[in-house]
Amino acid sequence: MTLIEKYGMVKSARVIQDFYADVVKDPLLRDLFRTVSISDLAEHQADVLVMVMGGARSHSDRVIQHAHTGLRINAAQFDAMIQHLRRRLLSNGFDPVDTDQIITSYRGYQPIVTGV
Repeated sequence: MTLIEKYGMVKSARVIQDFYADVVKDPLLRDLFRTVSISDLAEHQADVLVMVMGGARSHSDRVIQHAHTGLRINAAQFDAMIQHLRRRLLSNGFDPVDTDQIITSYRGYQPIVTGV
């Protein structure tokens, strides 16, 4: 059973909604989101979450890299995003072991997102 089958789309979408509610308030991150549609981002991020949870591959590494080109996201910002995601997975009832698996998958995208 994949994690998306275990937790479902509704619970995963709730994680993403809660996640963006947090990141837009975070002083380290909020400037990254001032000129973008959070609802559009949430839709794409939900697709990525489903993908890392064992669903269909919806975004190639090239697409993810292109989406972050020019944003100059640094390691501290990436880590802050990961911490918000971890907290929201756990607060929405995801098992800690499953949460670690999801976070490990997201960490694999750090070089693509930050360019480092």
